[in-house]
Amino acid sequence: VDIDDGIRVVQKKTPFDWEIEVVDHKDESKIPELQKKYDTLTFFTKADRSITSSSWMSMLPDNRCIGDLSIPGVHDAATSSVDLGTVGNSAAQCQQLTIHELLYSGVRYFDLRVVSGGIDGKDWLGFAHGPTDCMYNDNYLPFSTAQKWIDDFLNVNPKETVILQFNEERGGAATIAKTLERLKNWNRVYKWKRDDPKLPTLGEVRGKVLIVSRFALQDMTNESDIRYDENTNFAIECRNWQQGNNCTTAQVRDFGSFEVWTQDRYHMKGDEKDAWIEGSLFSKQTGAQVRRSGLKNVGKDGLIISYTSCNQHTLQSAARYHVHTRLKERLYKWPGNKDNTFLGVVCSDFSDEELAWLSMMLRFLSEGSSTFTYVREGKVPPAN
Repeated sequence: VDIDDGIRVVQKKTPFDWEIEVVDHKDESKIPELQKKYDTLTFFTKADRSITSSSWMSMLPDNRCIGDLSIPGVHDAATSSVDLGTVGNSAAQCQQLTIHELLYSGVRYFDLRVVSGGIDGKDWLGFAHGPTDCMYNDNYLPFSTAQKWIDDFLNVNPKETVILQFNEERGGAATIAKTLERLKNWNRVYKWKRDDPKLPTLGEVRGKVLIVSRFALQDMTNESDIRYDENTNFAIECRNWQQGNNCTTAQVRDFGSFEVWTQDRYHMKGDEKDAWIEGSLFSKQTGAQVRRSGLKNVGKDGLIISYTSCNQHTLQSAARYHVHTRLKERLYKWPGNKDNTFLGVVCSDFSDEELAWLSMMLRFLSEGSSTFTYVREGKVPPAN
């Protein structure tokens, strides 16, 4: 295909699947626009290699700090199916794919809200969004099922890593204690050390789960024999998280060698959220690239997390889909180059393979040339 000379496609006599791939152009800034025009997802930095969404981290070097990646993330990851019998269920659904499907779509950062209680006489740990419980196959989604999905995925894709961010939604100290106990005994969890605080490299966390905690651990003195000092030895603790209507892009924790910054302002309409996304992700004055560069200038790494969620709309899902669509459009137009390829963690609603790929692909521009090859994931293996 020669874009300047017109489209020339060699076609077989019998039907077959095909797509147009923009692999190079004399004006590199036109590649995202052309790619959108021809409706394809074929971006990667080494034309002689290809990846799928399930294995994109395998193409990055071991010495890359986890904070130096552009990572697709999801808000309220467990909400693809919610309990329709509870109050607020229409606003509770934030995803269209299960955690299992999101993993194969390229998502690597999962915002999870945990809840505990007794169901059918059994002590239970699961997920919720506000008063609405998360479901799977018409049953409550237990923590153990999500845990198995992640284990199974990392067994097949051992060079990937998964970041799980936990917050207590209901149940207070009992929910926190049950979650921490489960995480402490999960051999997949990377043992982050509070007394040696640094963001790990990708090589250190391949095949593992990195935990970010928003729990109020300072209140956990002795709950179910889970102690505060023990728990901070495997979770990056971010209990001072700012969210809602009064927050900006703000520092959550300063660990000395690295800082955690978030933008989680959601009490607004979709068009208002567009401006916040622009400021926290793309702005030349306040965006993620600027924040990261400032930290690098003083010898620090940074975990920068931007949420695209909003909730002020007659139909909240409509506002979220608006942001989802506009974010894709903005990413297609983002002028990525070797000096401007960083977005940090992008936590979105209703994520899919296209949005995940657009969130991660620009970081690869710093790895090689401006030619790209991408293989669609295809059929996701069934969840066991």
